[in-house]
Amino acid sequence: MDLQLITLVVSFSIALTNFALAGVVLTSKHQERSPLWIALLAICAGFWGVGVSLFLSLQYSEAIARIVVHSYYVIAALIVYFLVQLALCFPYRRKIKPFVQPMLLLGLIVAIVVSVAPWGLLEGVTLDRQAGNTATLNLLGYGIYVAYFVVYVVIATSLFMYSYGQTKRHNQAHLRHQLRTVCVGVVVAIFFGALFNLLLPLLGNYQLIWAGPPFTVLFVISVFYAIIQQGLFDLRAALARSMAYVLLLGALAVIYSVTIFGITQLFFVGRVIDNVYAAVYVVVALLLTLTYIPVKRFFDQLTHRLFYQNDYSSSKTLQQVGDVMSEEIELGRLVRKTLNIVHDALEPEYTSVYVADNNGQLRYFGHGPGKISHKQRSMQLDVVANLLDQLPQVVNGHRVSSMGDNDMQQYIEDVDAAMIVQLLVQHERIGAIFIGDRKSGRRYDEKDTRFLGMMSDELALAIQNSLRYEEIKLFNDTLKHEVSVATTRLRATNRELQKLDQAKDEFVSMASHQLRTPLTSIKGYVSMVMEGDAGKINDTQRHLLGEAFESSERMVRLIADFLSVSRLQTGKFIIDAHPVDLDVMMRSEVNTLRALAEAHGQTLVYSGPVARRETEIDRSKVGQVVMNFIDNAIYYSPSGSTISVSLEYTDDEAIVLVKDQGIGVPLEEQERLFSKFFRATNARKQRPDGTGVGLFLAKKVITAHKGAMIFKAEDETGSSFGFRVPSFPTPSQSPDERPRR
Repeated sequence: MDLQLITLVVSFSIALTNFALAGVVLTSKHQERSPLWIALLAICAGFWGVGVSLFLSLQYSEAIARIVVHSYYVIAALIVYFLVQLALCFPYRRKIKPFVQPMLLLGLIVAIVVSVAPWGLLEGVTLDRQAGNTATLNLLGYGIYVAYFVVYVVIATSLFMYSYGQTKRHNQAHLRHQLRTVCVGVVVAIFFGALFNLLLPLLGNYQLIWAGPPFTVLFVISVFYAIIQQGLFDLRAALARSMAYVLLLGALAVIYSVTIFGITQLFFVGRVIDNVYAAVYVVVALLLTLTYIPVKRFFDQLTHRLFYQNDYSSSKTLQQVGDVMSEEIELGRLVRKTLNIVHDALEPEYTSVYVADNNGQLRYFGHGPGKISHKQRSMQLDVVANLLDQLPQVVNGHRVSSMGDNDMQQYIEDVDAAMIVQLLVQHERIGAIFIGDRKSGRRYDEKDTRFLGMMSDELALAIQNSLRYEEIKLFNDTLKHEVSVATTRLRATNRELQKLDQAKDEFVSMASHQLRTPLTSIKGYVSMVMEGDAGKINDTQRHLLGEAFESSERMVRLIADFLSVSRLQTGKFIIDAHPVDLDVMMRSEVNTLRALAEAHGQTLVYSGPVARRETEIDRSKVGQVVMNFIDNAIYYSPSGSTISVSLEYTDDEAIVLVKDQGIGVPLEEQERLFSKFFRATNARKQRPDGTGVGLFLAKKVITAHKGAMIFKAEDETGSSFGFRVPSFPTPSQSPDERPRR
C-alpha cells in the first residue's frame, strides 16, 4: 500500500512538472505553432503518467480500470500524433502536400477507435492486490495500435533528422542546438515509454508499466534547458521571473510558518490567549513586510545568476567600447579591439565588418575562429551594396519574418548572419557588421539588439573619425611632394601660357584684319550680284546667293563674338557709351532682320514707346545684343510663328524684350543659360553650328551698362529674352514727352 502511495505521489509530481512546462511554453508569443505542440505533448505526458499510476492503484472496480486503460492508450496515441505535428513545424514550418494532414488525422482516429472499441486492443483487466493489476490484450487490435505508434514515431524521427540536416546546410547553429536538445529528451522519453508500456505488455509483462512515465521528466528537462541556455521561443526572461516569484512565495510561506510555530511553541504552549495571538500575527506580518524587498532582491539575483550565468553587463561593455574609441584612432586597431569586446560579451562564432573607406572601397575585418567562405563573403558584400537600405539599423536574423518578407529572411539566412548591424552617421551608411550565431546556440534577444544599436552608433562615429585621420595623414604625407611638383609644373605652364597668350593675340589680330576684310568683300560682291549689277539672275540663283550672303553675315557676327570674348579675357573690353535713341536703334535692327524672319516663314513685330528718349549706351554692343536675341528667336522658332520685339520706358529704366514661340529652354538647364560656351540640349539639336557665346557676351555687355538680363521660359513653350538698362528723361523733355507707364 505504501508503494502504491509513493507511485501515485511520484506520478502526480511528474504530471505537475509536465503541466508547468506546458504553462510556461503557452506564454510564448512565437508566431509558429511549435510551442502549442510542445505544450500539448507535455499535457498528454502528464495525464498519461497519472493514468498509468491510477490503473496500478485501483483495487475494487474493473469497469473503472477498463476506462483508465482505454484512456491512457488514447493519450499515448495523441502523444505520437502531436510529436509528428511538432516535427512538421520545428524548428521551422515546412510545406507539405494537402493530403498529408487528413491522412495523419485518419491514422489517429483509427488508433483511438482501436483503443476504446470493445473488440479493440483490450480484452479484459485483472485486479490483484498481491500480484498487481494486469490487462489482457487482443493481439490483433494491439498489433494495429503498435503499427500506428511505430509508423508515427518513424515519421517524426525522419522529419527531425531532415530538419537537422537543413540547419547544418544553412549554418544555423542556434536552431541546430535547440533541435538537438529537444530531440534528445523526446527520443529518450519515447524509447523508454515504448519499451515499458508498449513492448513489454505485448510480451506479457504488465507489471513494469509504471517505469515509462518518469522518463517524460527528461523531455521536460530538455525543453527547459533549451529555453534557459539556448533561448528557445525567447522564454528565458519569463521563466526567470516566474521562478523568482515562486521561490519568493515559498520562502515567505516557510518564514511565516516557522516564525509562528516557533513563537507559539516557545511562549504559548497550553495557553489560550487570543489577543496575544493576534498581536503576534500582527508583529510577524510587519516583519514579513520589512523583509519582502530584500528577500525578493535575493531571489531575483539568484534566478538571474541561474538563467543568465554567462550574461554580460551592457553598461560595462559599452564603457569598455568607449575607452577603446577614446584611445585608438588607427582604423584596424580600433575595429579589432572593439570586436574583441563584442566577442567577449556575445560569444558569436564569427564577426565580419565591412567599412567604406575614403575611396569608396569596402574594407573587410574578420574576427573569431569561425571562417566564412568566399561565397558567403560575396553575398555579404552584396547585402551591404544593395539590401541595407531596406532594413532597420539592427537586424535580428531570427526575427526577420516579423517584417513580413520571407524572401528577405531567406536572403539573410543565406549569408550566414544571425545579426546584421549597420554603421550609420547621420543617416550616412559607412559600413556594416555581420555577426554569426552564438557558440552556445542561444538566440540573440532584445537586450543584445539594444546593445548592438548603441555600440554601432559610437563605433560608426569613431570609424568616421579614423577615416578622416587617415585622409589627413595621407594628405600631409603627400603635401610637400605635391606642392613641389605643382610649383615646377606651374612655372613651366606659366611660360607656356605666356607663349600661348602671345599666339592668341596674334591670331585674334589676324582674325580681325585678315578675315573680316575678305568677308566684307564677299558680302559686298554677293549683294551686288543679287541687285543685278552683274546681269539679270533667276530666282534659284537669287535664293542661293541669299544663302551665301546670310552665311557670310553669320561668319562676320561669329568673328565679332570671338573678338569680344578675347577682349573680355584680356581686359580690353571697353564700353564706349553715348546718348542713343533706343527706339531708332531697335527699329533699325528689326528692319535688318525682318527679311531673315520672312525667309523662315515668320512674322517679326516691333512695338516701340510713344515718347522719345536718349539713353547712354554703347550703340554697337547693345545693338549686337538685340540682334543676337532676335537671331536666336528666328532660328529656334517654327515657321508660321510670331516674334514680338518691344521697347518700354519707365521713370528710370529702358526695358527691351524679345518674345518667341520656339523650342524654349529645359527647366533643368536654365541655371547655366548665360555661362560661356553653354548651349541647351534642344538648341544643339536644332542648330548644331552655334557657339554658345552670344548670351554670355550679352550678359557681360548689359552688366557693364549697370543693367540686368531678363529671361522667362518654360520647356517647349517659347522664351522671352531681354534686358533693362538705366534710362532717365532729360530736363529738356516736357512731361507730355515722357513715356507712358
